[in-house]
Amino acid sequence: MSYAERYDIPSGNISEIKEQLKFAMEHKAFRGVWCLVGEAGMGKSQIVHQVAEEMGATVCDVRTAHFGLMGTGIPSVKDAKGENFFKIKLPEIFPGENEKVILNFDELNQGQAHAISMFFSMIEDRKMFDYMLPKDTLVVATMNPNTEQYAVTQIENNAALRRRLKFVYVIPSAKEFLKHAASENFHSTDVDIEALGGRKPCHPAILEYFETKPTEIDNKRARESNKSYVCPATIQTISMNAYLLEQEKIPLEGSFAYLMFASSIGQASASSISAFMKDSATAINPLDVLERYSKVKKKVDKLISSSNNEVLMELNMNVLSILFSKCPANITRTAKNFVKFIVDQPTENTGSIMYSIRKVAEDNGSEDYLKDLMREMYQHDEWVEAHKNMDEAHRAVDQDFRSGKAKA
Repeated sequence: MSYAERYDIPSGNISEIKEQLKFAMEHKAFRGVWCLVGEAGMGKSQIVHQVAEEMGATVCDVRTAHFGLMGTGIPSVKDAKGENFFKIKLPEIFPGENEKVILNFDELNQGQAHAISMFFSMIEDRKMFDYMLPKDTLVVATMNPNTEQYAVTQIENNAALRRRLKFVYVIPSAKEFLKHAASENFHSTDVDIEALGGRKPCHPAILEYFETKPTEIDNKRARESNKSYVCPATIQTISMNAYLLEQEKIPLEGSFAYLMFASSIGQASASSISAFMKDSATAINPLDVLERYSKVKKKVDKLISSSNNEVLMELNMNVLSILFSKCPANITRTAKNFVKFIVDQPTENTGSIMYSIRKVAEDNGSEDYLKDLMREMYQHDEWVEAHKNMDEAHRAVDQDFRSGKAKA
């Protein structure tokens, strides 16, 4: 059972969650605080910053895990007025009067008891001691899931907090990440953005690599093995590194760059990026498969004949990921090339592709595109024949199984 299922938490992609936060801010729907739950480095804080920029607001990040007793305010008798015994001197980062702000309690379930109490006051009364939140302040929280991968408190089991929080699990999406990576806002949250000469998208070479291999954007296997891993946050790091290396005319495929990349994303992923940059001529771009299959057909045929099924299966999954993350507009051409790519492969590979196709489409919110694609694919005789062969192969396996069972 997944984390979201265990706690009955709905899931949403980045676009869906952004729309919810924008609605809450626009309509001042402040009762109940959105709590974004997701794996480390998946872009939860990026969602908050993107919403703030689109709504003309600023972000006040409260690192809940770092907040000590002084972080929640210092009592001062000197500034007290009227009947108050003391006045609280709050951290300067807190929103001032008439500011339009998103107050983000980051790493909420890593906070100590007094930090959680401060958060509780903010969501219950929108105030703390004599401090009142400005009327245009949206309070949100972000946190990692309560799983064996993280040393966190079990906020999910706190009934008082649960009834005041609006939990949503952030679904990683290659489609949304690549769109963000290609925008000028990709590095907008970097504190050293001036070192790049201003706002920039993801470094072109790094972006091209992940466009070619979108399934590597979230390296779940490495993360769960407690290794350095690729995720949106570490991609942002190596993109920054790539720009700086380029400024110093240090080759991105060299040993110096490799060590720098590997320290963030692990040796296996860094080696893959280095190899891609050294010899991109032999790499098969999934987008070329869908839009210009004749251009890469010889490479695909060579890969199939090499019997390197692991690499071929990786290519197949990358093609599916690009297909439903980019949803190429010329669906007639896309279907034609996709069919040619599929029928060139052994029947068992074709079956594997079709077994995975619906899930990849659903993960990218592209179910309607899948329906249109399938209609176009059935216009091609070679696809109808391939589908017939798959059905016959499945029936043969089923008959063998049934006859073996009958003999037993």
